[in-house]
Amino acid sequence: MDENHKINDLSDTELIIYNIITKEPKKELKPTELVRITKLSPRKIRTALKRLEEKELVSKKPDFMDLRSHLYYIENSQEQTV
Repeated sequence: MDENHKINDLSDTELIIYNIITKEPKKELKPTELVRITKLSPRKIRTALKRLEEKELVSKKPDFMDLRSHLYYIENSQEQTV
C-alpha cells in the first residue's frame, strides 16, 4: 500500500494527529502533548497513535527523560503533509 493510499484511509482524529506531528518544529511529541494541543481525550490519542503506527505512518521511541512514555515522530522518508 503506498503512502497516499494510507493517508487517504485515515480517520479524522488520525489525520489531525498526523498533521500536527508533521508540522511540529521539534517533530517528536508525547501523547500528553498531543492531548494538550488537540483537546482530544487521552484514549482517542492513544488509539489514533496505535493505528498510525500500525499503518507505518508514525514511529515511536522511548522517552529517555520519562521511561513511562514514548515519543512519536515521522521519519524523513515518511514525511508528507495532507
